[in-house]
Amino acid sequence: MKVYQLLACLLIVSPIGFSQPVGYNFAKQIVIDATQVPGTTDLSNFAILFSVTDPNLRTVVNGGGVENANGYDFLFTSSDCMTFLDHQMERYNPVTGEVLAWVRIPVLGATANTTIHLYYGNSSIVSSHATTATWNANYFGVYHFNNVVTDASAGGNHLTNVNSTNLTTSIIGEGRDLDNNTNVVCSNAAGQHLVVPNGVFAGVTNFTWSGWVYLDRDATNWERIFDFGQSTNVNFFFTPSIDATSPSQTRARITTGGFASEQGPSIANSVANTGAWIYWAVTLEDATNTLSVYKNGAFYGSAAGVTLRPNNMEATTANYFGRSLYGADHYIDAKFDEFRLSHATHSADWIATEYNNQSSPSTFYSVSAQMNAIDLCVVLPVELINFNAIAAKNKEVELVWETESEMNNDYFTVERSPDALNWEKVKIVDGAGNDSSLLHYATVDTDPLPGVSYYRLKQTDFNGHFSYSEIKSVYIRNEQIVLYPNPADKQITIISPVADGEFDQVAVYDVLGQEVIPQIERINDGVSLVMDVSYLTSGIYYVKTNTAICKFYKQ
Repeated sequence: MKVYQLLACLLIVSPIGFSQPVGYNFAKQIVIDATQVPGTTDLSNFAILFSVTDPNLRTVVNGGGVENANGYDFLFTSSDCMTFLDHQMERYNPVTGEVLAWVRIPVLGATANTTIHLYYGNSSIVSSHATTATWNANYFGVYHFNNVVTDASAGGNHLTNVNSTNLTTSIIGEGRDLDNNTNVVCSNAAGQHLVVPNGVFAGVTNFTWSGWVYLDRDATNWERIFDFGQSTNVNFFFTPSIDATSPSQTRARITTGGFASEQGPSIANSVANTGAWIYWAVTLEDATNTLSVYKNGAFYGSAAGVTLRPNNMEATTANYFGRSLYGADHYIDAKFDEFRLSHATHSADWIATEYNNQSSPSTFYSVSAQMNAIDLCVVLPVELINFNAIAAKNKEVELVWETESEMNNDYFTVERSPDALNWEKVKIVDGAGNDSSLLHYATVDTDPLPGVSYYRLKQTDFNGHFSYSEIKSVYIRNEQIVLYPNPADKQITIISPVADGEFDQVAVYDVLGQEVIPQIERINDGVSLVMDVSYLTSGIYYVKTNTAICKFYKQ
C-alpha cells in the first residue's frame, strides 16, 4: 500500500506597503533641501513655511484639485504617508492656488533631505485641520498679522492693536503697518503700536524674539521694535538705531535699575536698516549669560555677563511692539511681520534656517508635479529596478538587486522567511545615501533554509522610514517533495528529491475529488514538474504524484 504525504500549504502574503490617507484624490511630494539647514544637527519640531502659488492647488471649480474653498482638505504627512503633520493655514486663494501654510516637521534633517507629502481633493472635509500644536511648546506668542493680531500658538497671548493698520502685501502674506510718519513721542498714547499682555514673562529665563521689520524711516530717536517691562527702570528693549544718524547703533538691553544698569550689546551698524525687509532675532541664553542679536540669519553681535532675565521684570505692566517705555523716544515708523516669542534660546542654526525658509521658500524645498494620492505612497526614495534570490552552488542563496537612483538611503536589510509570514534578518548592506547613477548590490545567504524559502528586501532611510520590495522564493534541495508558490496564480512547480519516476503519473483534483478536466499542461524534467494552472477557477486543489498528494490554493 502506498503512503501519500500531504504537504503543508505555504501562504504568500503581499509585501507590507504604505497606504495613503483615505478619501484624498491628489498629492504632491515636498523635498526639503538639507543644505538649507546649516550645521550637522537635525532640528526638532521646526515649523516650516510652505508658500506656493500652484494651479493644481486651485479649487475644482477653478480648474484645480482642491475641494474646499477654505483649503480645509489640505493634509500634510511625513513620507510614510500615515503620520499626520500639524499645520496652520495662514492664507489660501482658491482662484489662484496660492497657499501659505506653516507645517511642523518633527525632525528636520541637516545632513539628509526631509520629504513630506501634501494631500488634497477630499470632498468630505468640511472643517479645518489647523492646530496651535504647529508651534512647539516653547512658543508663547506667534503673530502672523494676517489682518488680525491674535496669537497663533497655544499661549493665547493676543495683542492689542493701537491704531496700526493691516498691510495687505507683506514679506509673508499680510502684515502690520505702524505708519508713524512724523516723530511722534511715546508719551503720546495715540501713536501706532501693539500691546503684549501683562505678565507674559513669568518664569522666562531663556528667551528668543524673532520677526521681520521694514524700517520706513530712521530719522527718529531710539525707536523700539520691542520694549517690555514696567518703566524706564525695569525694561528689556531692542532698537535698530539709537538716534537719527544713519547708519546708527543697534542695541538690545535689559535692566532692572534704569539706564545706568543696562546689560546687553551695542552694535555699530555699517549700513542703514531702512528700505528693505530685515529678519531680526534676539536671544538670551541662561546658561552662558549671553544676549545676542542676529540679522538676516547671521550673527550680528552679543554681550556676555548678562545676569538679568525676562522673569526679573515681572510683574510687567507695559509690554510693547513699536513703542518705547521712555516718553521722549519716538514711535517706530515701520512695517512688521511674523513676530514670535519663545522661552527657549534658539540656536544660530535654527535662526539661519528660519531665515532661509522664510526669505526664499522656493529654494528651501522642491515640490513635485501633481500625482494621484495612491501613486505617491508607492514612490520610494530608492528606485529599485530589480531584486532576485538565486539558488547557487554549495546550497547558498545569492541575493542581487539594482537601483537607478537613491535619496536618503541608509541601508538595505535582506530578510528571509520559511512561510512569507515570519521574517528574520539575514544581511545588512549599506546604501549609497544620495546617488542618481545605476548601482549594483549583491550578498550571499550562506546558511539558507532547506526546501522553499522566501526573501525580501527592506530599504531604510536616514530618518528611519522603510519600505519593502516584492517577495522572491527560492528552493534549496532537501529530502521532501515541495510545491510552490502557494497560493498560485499562473503556474506551480513541484520538486522531488530524486529522479525516480515520481511524476510518471500525475493527476489534479478539486475538493470534491473530481479530476480536473481538461488535462493540465505540464513540463517534466524528471526531478521537477511545472504545471500551468492559469485557467483553473479560484479554490483548493490537490496534485497527486506517485508518492505524495500536494495541496495548493489557486488565486
